Amino acid sequence: MERARVLKQRIEQQVERERLAANETLHRTTARLVRPLIEQQLLHFASVMGGTIQTATAIPSHKLENDRYSVIFSQPVRDYLTTKAFTLSNMDTLFVLYITYQQVRFDLIGRRYRYRGRFEGVGDAGVWLPPGDYTETMALAEVRWNDDAVASGAINSLFATVETQIPAIHLFANSGSHNARNRRHLTFRRKAVIWTATAIYLATMIAVLVWCVVTMFLFLRFGPNFGVSP
Repeated sequence: MERARVLKQRIEQQVERERLAANETLHRTTARLVRPLIEQQLLHFASVMGGTIQTATAIPSHKLENDRYSVIFSQPVRDYLTTKAFTLSNMDTLFVLYITYQQVRFDLIGRRYRYRGRFEGVGDAGVWLPPGDYTETMALAEVRWNDDAVASGAINSLFATVETQIPAIHLFANSGSHNARNRRHLTFRRKAVIWTATAIYLATMIAVLVWCVVTMFLFLRFGPNFGVSP
């Protein structure tokens, strides 16, 4: 029975690997078809946005750390053919194009910082979000097609939709920059408070030490009658 269970599990794993490999082949077939079209559109998109394209090798995401706060970690781009990640020189955000079989999705990812936990939702359906660094994703556009003959038109439609969202993209990027500035200011104020408190503590300790040294010197110099009125 045990051997039969193990054999069944191995067969299921093999079937799953073959299914994933077949899907990967389909994804890469679509990517080879649409990547030249996408690269042409990206040059125009970067020109409209007023920046230059810089290829990224990792995609940020966030996770819960020690069940207390969230942190950002990077996931390397596994397949540069089916995943196009890039930044623009004038924006602190990441654009990602995901290519699957007869489908392309365009997302915008920004880094954020949550100062305190926040509750989202209503009642039992809500959830407390932890403080810390996290990523926010904005879905820009997505297209699907059933016939590769219309793939070119689908890509044109994808970027046409994205261009209609340029104001929202700038708003998303500006909110991220504002969030980052607020965090820098808060960090600076915290450091300033710590430095000030440390400086006051050190000055107080030095003053007490100097007073003790001077008092001891005068006591040794003038004897036990120091400070006693005649």
